[in-house]
Amino acid sequence: MNDGKFHCGVLIRVGSTEKILDQYENRYLRFGCPANWINYANTHQDGIADEYEGVFAHVKQDDPRLGMICDDGYPLNHGRSLWNKLMSDGTVYARYAFSCLVPAICFYSIDVKGAAKHFGIEGNDDKWLRADLQPYYKALGIDVAESSVLVVWQPGELIEELRLEIPKVIGVAGNVDKRRFDAKNALTVKYVNYDLDIGKEFWELHPYDELFRKRREYKRQREARMIIPNAPFMRDPVYRPEMYSDNELSVPVPGLQSYARVVPASRCKMLQFDNFSEDLSTWTVGAYDVK
Repeated sequence: MNDGKFHCGVLIRVGSTEKILDQYENRYLRFGCPANWINYANTHQDGIADEYEGVFAHVKQDDPRLGMICDDGYPLNHGRSLWNKLMSDGTVYARYAFSCLVPAICFYSIDVKGAAKHFGIEGNDDKWLRADLQPYYKALGIDVAESSVLVVWQPGELIEELRLEIPKVIGVAGNVDKRRFDAKNALTVKYVNYDLDIGKEFWELHPYDELFRKRREYKRQREARMIIPNAPFMRDPVYRPEMYSDNELSVPVPGLQSYARVVPASRCKMLQFDNFSEDLSTWTVGAYDVK
């Protein structure tokens, strides 16, 4: 799906109140990377994170294709380019290190305009929609007493700001390989496709496609992901959680407070959308507790 889809939705990001408020008040977002997500999956309970993030193939460990040259010019089996998870049956789940190290950030996505059309809401109707966030909190193990929600009701503005600011940040960053970075393509934004069958081979992928695929059981998360292509972090922390902070990048978003707000998760069990415009392109969003 193209970036335009996000212009008619809402993005939310949940985290510790301290971190969410710091980013909101100081107007920046912190990018991590899939390698950090893999660390998280390896150290937390099932269902919170996907241990197969970034996997692009499940093959025998001596499969000759693991020596192929990738689209970015690097051979898979050269140096530390390939991360293999060896299984007891002699097969491996293969990941490409340079994909897993790209700066990335995730949001929960709500397609408000699509939902309004689905439920027959017309512009200026005295109707409203509600999105229940409690199943999402439960799926991610969110402690609502310690967490807050960043609600972005104009994702298009966020995306445009990031595209302007990312080249500046990459230009001075000391923890990324910027040799192949293209400022004209500073950000890729897509919904995650929940069609990953780890029992099959799936080699026919464009660069970074594997980062936008997850297993079907995670569909409830409805993630939107943003990555900074061709500027991978230089450290390899996939099985070394202590390197987590090495693979982070803070990107300023000066206008964040004009199109987003922060609400304590304890008072944001539901999001309500009403006062739709005639073409359903704008609306009012409110956060509600559940009594």
